[in-house]
Amino acid sequence: MLADALAVVVEKIDALRSTLYEEQHAEVGHRDACVEQGNQVEQELEERTTAEQGYNSTIDRTAAMLNATAEEVSEIEGQIREMDASLVAARTGRAAEHASLKASVQEQLELQRKLRRAIQALKNFYAEKARSPGLLQAAVSASGRLPEDYAFSKGPNLEDGLAGLCFGNSTSSLQRAQLSCSREPDCFFIYDEGCDGTSWRYCAALPGNLSGSSSSGGACTMLKVEKAAPVSTTFSKPLQSHRGAQGILAMLQILLDESEQMIESITQAESQALDTYGQDVVTTQASVQEKTQQVTALNQAYSDAQVELEEAVQARAAVSREREEIVAYRAVVEEKCGPLLEHFAGSQEARAEELERLLQARQTLQGMRESAGAVGLLARRAAVAVRARAS
Repeated sequence: MLADALAVVVEKIDALRSTLYEEQHAEVGHRDACVEQGNQVEQELEERTTAEQGYNSTIDRTAAMLNATAEEVSEIEGQIREMDASLVAARTGRAAEHASLKASVQEQLELQRKLRRAIQALKNFYAEKARSPGLLQAAVSASGRLPEDYAFSKGPNLEDGLAGLCFGNSTSSLQRAQLSCSREPDCFFIYDEGCDGTSWRYCAALPGNLSGSSSSGGACTMLKVEKAAPVSTTFSKPLQSHRGAQGILAMLQILLDESEQMIESITQAESQALDTYGQDVVTTQASVQEKTQQVTALNQAYSDAQVELEEAVQARAAVSREREEIVAYRAVVEEKCGPLLEHFAGSQEARAEELERLLQARQTLQGMRESAGAVGLLARRAAVAVRARAS
């Protein structure tokens, strides 16, 4: 009976040891799962943190690029506006310069017309008067002459605009103009441009003793002539044509040639200015086109950067949410696995000690069971012997 009771106890000890062993191994598995989950959570959290930092760098870089691109576009657009303004200014300046040169040419053409008419008028005048003996002078010296030695007679009608041949301020006094011309050895005539007696000036170049003409219209002139000497039937020198005629025509021709050269110079200047303007326009327009292409490329880059920035912001927000979820999950894992991991070593040690104690108890009971079995066998044998003797 004792042996059977001990056998039951040993069986229960074996069952308890098996349960403790299974719990010990289950606790190890649970520990391993917690460690694996914790490692996975930390790995995913690190990955999300790294990704978030990468998106932050992308956002910062893209934002800086957008600012730099916007500034560059603004600067280039300012340069384009300046070049457009320079084209307008150059066009306006070229038009004004062209108008000025054109006016100068017209002025010179008008001067040439007057000079040619003056030359022709003088030629006609000299040709007509050369046929009259009264228009011939003796070749005498002008030195020692006094104002009262000269008289004035009406001269040819000249075109307006020949005041360049004259000197001295204009005066409305004909007598004063005649006196000034009489005192000036280089004066050959007096000239009233308006032919109204209000703007007399004394002038060079015309001959000194030609008598006036009866022509009318145009500018008025009065020729300075020497007063006639007492009539004599003989002359000390032969009569000859006045020597200043050719000089006057030569001076007018010089003025005409200079005017023609002036027009040629103006034409060359206009051509050079036009070529320079054309080259400047082509160069500036090419620069404007190049700058415009740069702005187009920068605007495209700006749009691409905006898309990249928006994507990076959205991705960072998604990663941030995932990171928050992982942090929350880590808190759950720590809540579930924290006590287990904290007391795992002590729990394992306690279970090992309990298993050892149960093993020792089993061994003791097993020995008692074997001893109880031997005692029972002897008792049964003795009972058999006693019953045998009694019979």
